[in-house]
Parts: sequence; structure tokens; C-alpha cells
Amino acid sequence: MSQTFGLEAPGDSRRGDGGQGAAPARYLILIDSASEARRLAKVLAADRSLVAEFDASAPEVQLMCRGIEPQHSAEAPQWDSALAGHASEERRAAEIYHLDT
Repeated sequence: MSQTFGLEAPGDSRRGDGGQGAAPARYLILIDSASEARRLAKVLAADRSLVAEFDASAPEVQLMCRGIEPQHSAEAPQWDSALAGHASEERRAAEIYHLDT
């Protein structure tokens, strides 16, 4: 069994994607979701495309944002596409973590 824990080295031809791989995660957004009745963790790439989405209570969330101060509010236009479907109140209360700092 591989010990890469889901991470592959750049250019690994075994993936079958020509060595391109997925975009690295740059943002972690914690946002309430009234439609799902829970808090979500959204992992986004630098272009703000969705990489992963899961329950914000997952232990991985604490590890990902450890030592990083969040910005608050995701109401700016650059978040419109990534957070489409979230109410303005949810976006205002969102926590944004920059993972590349």
C-alpha cells in the first residue's frame, strides 16, 4: 500500500493525467449551509475552483487551519462563483483560511 496518504508526486505518470495532477489547495472556507443544516469546509484551488467539500467538524479541518488567522466575510465578488447558493448572511460569517501562507 502506498504511503503517500493521497498525495502524488508531480509528474507521476501512473495517474494517467500526463503528470498534471490536481491544482494545489490554497483556500479553506468554513461556511454555514442552511440547506444542509451543517457547517461546511470547502477547499479551493488558487483560481477558487472547488477541490473538496466536507463536514467542517472533521478532524482534518483543525489540522489544516492550525496556526492560521482567518479572514472573515466572503462577500467580495471573487467568491461569487465558489460560494454560489450560499445566502449573504452565510457568506458574511464565513471564515477564510489562506493555506499558502
